[in-house]
Amino acid sequence: MENLTDKTFLIIAGQPKAGTTSLFEWLSAHPDICSSTLKETRFFLDEDYPLPVRVRFDGTDLGQYFEYFRDHSRRVFLEASPDYMYCEKPLELKNTLPNARFILIERDPLERMISTYRYFKQQEILPIAHSFEDYILEQKSGGKASSRDYAYLSLDHCRRSYIDRFLTQYGDRCMVIRFEDLKQDANAVLKEVCLFAGIPFEPLAGLHLAVKNKTKASRSRMFVRIFRAVRRQLSYISLEYPAIRAFLRPVSRGIQNMLYKQSAKESIEVQADLKAIIYEASKS
Repeated sequence: MENLTDKTFLIIAGQPKAGTTSLFEWLSAHPDICSSTLKETRFFLDEDYPLPVRVRFDGTDLGQYFEYFRDHSRRVFLEASPDYMYCEKPLELKNTLPNARFILIERDPLERMISTYRYFKQQEILPIAHSFEDYILEQKSGGKASSRDYAYLSLDHCRRSYIDRFLTQYGDRCMVIRFEDLKQDANAVLKEVCLFAGIPFEPLAGLHLAVKNKTKASRSRMFVRIFRAVRRQLSYISLEYPAIRAFLRPVSRGIQNMLYKQSAKESIEVQADLKAIIYEASKS
């Protein structure tokens, strides 16, 4: 396996539900960037982190990580695993990947919690009758989170200290983007990211910046669960077969168009005491 440790690795490491998919897709259009065959390789997640992973970093061998990047002639390798932000392994890559650069997107805690709540309802992870208040109070009590149920770690994930850890460890090799800035002027943010990665912005000028991974309502809870499980398994298999992956992408989009529908967002009124819980958690 070719040694690629001297390449520039641009890693979008957080936060979930803060525009990481959109940023990954936009940057993937740059001719100097080779994006990973899976947007979330999750290669550097900690052993006990509650998300499915094809293969994890053992602390020494990066060979399987390099397999996620097909074109080794590109200047920059890009991936986006937002949950790296909450793990220890990504903080230990300073010498293993000496040219790695990390991007974190910070979103207002209340907005992020509402978006996360809606997403987990869409993905059939939260019960359909679950209220936003139920979701927050259960996390505050620690009942569900103590079982490492991923959906119930969201309040903890708002903590600013997770961002501070990366800034302390990587200094000017870590870039923090405000979600509001990405939403209001994506072109300006892309310019800053290109400068951060050491590549020209011009190839992305005029790119249609459509928002990716919007939360929608499901038409069938059962079929959504089946689709999610099958899609993840097929994504692992197709890593070895690019032609199959190219075929599956439009098929997956077509199925998603059938399974999900654009609908009015659930109106969520957040009382002052609930807001206080969220913002207090973000300060810790």
